[in-house]
Amino acid sequence: MFMYKLDEETKSIIENAKTLMIREAKNIKYLLEEIGNKNDTTAKVIGANVFAVGSEMLVLQILENLSNSFLLISTIGLRTLLENYINVHYIYHHPDHPKDIEWAENQCKDYIKRSIDPRSQKSRLGEKSLYQRAKIIRFEELYTHVYSDLCNYSHFLAGSLDSTVIPFYFKGKTIETAIYTITFYQDILIAISSFYGTSFDIFIDDLLLFKRKGQNILSNINGREEYRKFKEKIKNLSK
Repeated sequence: MFMYKLDEETKSIIENAKTLMIREAKNIKYLLEEIGNKNDTTAKVIGANVFAVGSEMLVLQILENLSNSFLLISTIGLRTLLENYINVHYIYHHPDHPKDIEWAENQCKDYIKRSIDPRSQKSRLGEKSLYQRAKIIRFEELYTHVYSDLCNYSHFLAGSLDSTVIPFYFKGKTIETAIYTITFYQDILIAISSFYGTSFDIFIDDLLLFKRKGQNILSNINGREEYRKFKEKIKNLSK
């Protein structure tokens, strides 16, 4: 089976992402000790043991798949991480329910009920669709552009043609996936931690340096004339 080999620049970005993920491990431990092991509320247990730890497991698998050039699997995993990212902010960082313990409890109990019930609509939470939740927490642009693009991979395999025909598109998508993965992961941990008034190391400078490095590479790729022409050809196929 044909697989692209990662160049050194792309490998460096993925390794940087893994390093940041490893450094976040102590923050996961901190959340489990300070929040997850306090069984007094459902929102604490779900926040630390499901949303935080689940994200850690997902991030590890996304980055490992990127290391092996399994971009399609990684983007599908990133879609799940983004859904988790939206859910966490809807529950723990809702603009109309700041520090609202009762609100968080009700949403997490609904989350458990939908997880258990095989007939429930999994994409809904608190009777709101994922898009409605994203709009409420002011993530509408993120949903419209990033989530929509990830759904293309998950449902239509759209983007696969770009990845197999154009090597530098594959490279750009790999780097973009690594950047989003680490960004969403850290923001998930911060949202849960800040809700309960706890704090830990955020590594802001390291994260900004990582993102800047990756975005500079992406700018060079997106500016290439042959890539622009190829995208125009793809659009023409739909006419």
